[in-house]
Amino acid sequence: MQWIKFFMGLIKLFFIFIFLTSTHTNASVQEPKNQLYNIQDLEVLEQEKSFKEFFSHAKDVRPSKRNKAWKEMVHSMAMQYLDSLKLSQGNIGSLNKEFILDISKWAHLSDDEFFIKKRDTIIIQYFAYCFQKEEFNSCFNEATNFYKKYKIHDEFGFRLLEAINKISFKEQSTIDYLVQAKQSFWPFLAKLVKKPISEFYCAQSPLKEAIEQKLITEIYHNSDYKILDHFHPDCWKVLKKTFIKTVFTHTDAYTRKKVYKIIENNVRLSQIDTQTYTMLQMLSGIKLDSTEVMLFWDRLKQLSRNYELREKVNTRLKAILPLPGNVFEGTTKQQKIIIKAISNYFPEYIDYYSSTCLDHLSGDKDTDGGNPATKCHELFKLSKQLGFIPKSKTIRYTQLTTF
Repeated sequence: MQWIKFFMGLIKLFFIFIFLTSTHTNASVQEPKNQLYNIQDLEVLEQEKSFKEFFSHAKDVRPSKRNKAWKEMVHSMAMQYLDSLKLSQGNIGSLNKEFILDISKWAHLSDDEFFIKKRDTIIIQYFAYCFQKEEFNSCFNEATNFYKKYKIHDEFGFRLLEAINKISFKEQSTIDYLVQAKQSFWPFLAKLVKKPISEFYCAQSPLKEAIEQKLITEIYHNSDYKILDHFHPDCWKVLKKTFIKTVFTHTDAYTRKKVYKIIENNVRLSQIDTQTYTMLQMLSGIKLDSTEVMLFWDRLKQLSRNYELREKVNTRLKAILPLPGNVFEGTTKQQKIIIKAISNYFPEYIDYYSSTCLDHLSGDKDTDGGNPATKCHELFKLSKQLGFIPKSKTIRYTQLTTF
């Protein structure tokens, strides 16, 4: 009896083994470890907008089967995926950013202009958020690596600068945003300003200001700097007028002198630009060398004979605040000679400067920002010695300043 029970136990174990083996085999057939998706599977994922799963399996389709329909599906899903990230307001996260960079390497996406332009928009969105929330150098290095490694749209640098212009850096207190930060991004702009397309961007903010600062910096440190070696003629064409006006009126006299020499060697300056520069240097109060003295006197005499040009120069000078006039301190012999020359050959400016001074002292005109004629008292004091201001004005000045 015992051997019968033993035999029956063996038979039972045998059937259990057969059952388990059969079950395992069926499971393996139904759920293969390396399951491949076909076109129909991808179509379902496209309808469901399952972006990550789609791109994880899009290449399951054999290369020989990747036809036009497959390529269109991949392109459509890539574009829809990028559109979905616009809603994140910049915070797309590192995982999404890495996923974007991964599909950017796909052959039929890496050269697609529409994909590249939309991708760059999202990447710029990511970096703008990064600069606002994270450490500057980390974000900057990340942006630099992207710029060097991937094919980008022509206007990438401009759009990046435009985006960061709207945010405040985490280190705002330690970074001079308007100068240092914008210049940090120059590597992203250097290629753009050398292309014909730059004509549409060079005169626009904030690129215009970045270019102006770049030019001033380069020219100040390099007397042999050639503008057209670094900027496309079309870029310089649209920038030149505003740049010259900005540089001449909003830089110190020594920087202005260096910039003028470079510009003069690179392009032909207009008569009004040359005369405006001359007056600004004379009004600055800096010591002029013998060559400048002879040149400026000759130009001043020419200006005295051209009323229309004199009015244009005067209009430019009046637009600068505070009004140029350090020379009115009259502390040196040269300064006093310059003041006498200006009063003889360009009396309109002396008249405007003194009138502005009196309007401020009397309160006749609103000057909330302070006296635009900052050398007002020095001017009237010197006039008592040299007599270049009409007596009626000097009497009024005395009345307004005597208590």
